[in-house]
Amino acid sequence: MTVYTKMICALALGIVIAGPIHADNNTERAYFLRAINRNPTDLQSHISYQRVALKMGDRKTLLSEYGAYMRDNPDTGLYLYLYGRLVKNTEHARTYLQRAVKADTTLFNAHIDLGRSYYHDGLFEEAIGRYRVALRLRPKSATTSNLLGLAYYHRGYPQRAIAEYQRAIAHKPDYTDAYLNLGLAFYFTDQPDQAINTYLQGLDGAPPDSEKHLLYHNLGMAYRQTDRANKARDAYIQALKHNPKYIESHISLGNLSFSQGEYPTAIAYYRKAINTESENADLHLRMGLAHFNQQGYDDAITHLKTALKRDSTNVQIYDYLGRAHYLNDQPDQAVQSLETYISCETRYDQKGRVAKAKTLLFTVKRDRITDILK
Repeated sequence: MTVYTKMICALALGIVIAGPIHADNNTERAYFLRAINRNPTDLQSHISYQRVALKMGDRKTLLSEYGAYMRDNPDTGLYLYLYGRLVKNTEHARTYLQRAVKADTTLFNAHIDLGRSYYHDGLFEEAIGRYRVALRLRPKSATTSNLLGLAYYHRGYPQRAIAEYQRAIAHKPDYTDAYLNLGLAFYFTDQPDQAINTYLQGLDGAPPDSEKHLLYHNLGMAYRQTDRANKARDAYIQALKHNPKYIESHISLGNLSFSQGEYPTAIAYYRKAINTESENADLHLRMGLAHFNQQGYDDAITHLKTALKRDSTNVQIYDYLGRAHYLNDQPDQAVQSLETYISCETRYDQKGRVAKAKTLLFTVKRDRITDILK
């Protein structure tokens, strides 16, 4: 079969595969449109109709359709909300959502979406206000309690956040996201035992299709916080069993191995992560330090330079490079790196490190002069 024939067959196969999918979308779209025609205020049918049309790439038609709804019903919160959902510009969309909740204070979905809009822009007080209104409308909404918890947490009210996450779990005992958020709230407020109990409880009741790898990984983080390295390792490995591609577990296993001086093992885990996240400056830095600590200076320099290319703002890398070049018998490169570090490092809390770099720089220059005079 020629290359040209193969291309024709592939194109034909693409038409065969894509045709039924498009037809199914059209059928589904028509179904929801009929539901809307029967009941023009059926919110769920409108949302489903929009979802299918957006999946088909038909935003322009939707904007036209819902613009007409809105013009025919200018004071109806429902259509203001449905039009606002389609607007890409965040500020413009928010304007429609604000008008929607003003026109109809009972629009639960509009309060939620408006809260999300505020939250993603860092307007946490405003988000809290919207979510609290939504909770008054649906007091048993686990999703709303979880969202309110996130807003409280990022606004600086961790105890209120914890209470909302717990409320979400009480209403929905298999709510993985709420367990994850509750555990993190405990973790970042130095309550690791409560975090561990939360993650174990979440795993115990997690549905088969839930993201157990996230619960296991965070469980490992909490175990590390309590210096239970072996349990942390077991948890990270369990996370990878549930999702072998979960990079964070490879990184965490690498960090754990690094902290225990197991540098070859750390390198192996970091390498797996780098294979997926080759642009990650921090990963290359960690890999470079692991090679450095087992005296593999050539590899250390390679990864440290890559880290610097990916993140030129981390001036500390110059210090590491200077030391690696020095130990690798490359005095000229060592001088250049150390001088760059000393001139760029302006943080007060790094004065001690700068002093050590100056001492090493003096040593390198002295040794270089001695070598020249020999």
